[in-house]
Amino acid sequence: MRLDSASPRRQTNDGAGCTDFGTLPTSADPNEVTDTMTERDAKIDYLEQAIPELASAAVTQAYYASLAAGNDVMVVENGAIYEVSPDGRRTYVKAVEPSIPVEPGARRIVR
Repeated sequence: MRLDSASPRRQTNDGAGCTDFGTLPTSADPNEVTDTMTERDAKIDYLEQAIPELASAAVTQAYYASLAAGNDVMVVENGAIYEVSPDGRRTYVKAVEPSIPVEPGARRIVR
């Protein structure tokens, strides 16, 4: 992430899918806060909506970086774990239980 030296404004990071979120705060003085709680909540909600996409991009990047470094990677596909090698070989490791589908925004209680 680059910061423009002329102003404390966050710039878009090329190719990473980040967006420009506007001016960054220059001080922690609570008297300078002009947003209402509702406006701040709306901004936080907007930013939180980007988390799944950013997480997906990070996992994909880590997958390819690991392969590029010469490491094997474990993946789950169609109820089975496979070991993927940098040369493209896929080796079956074992069967696993199917994943549990979860609707976005759903809450699950783990006991």
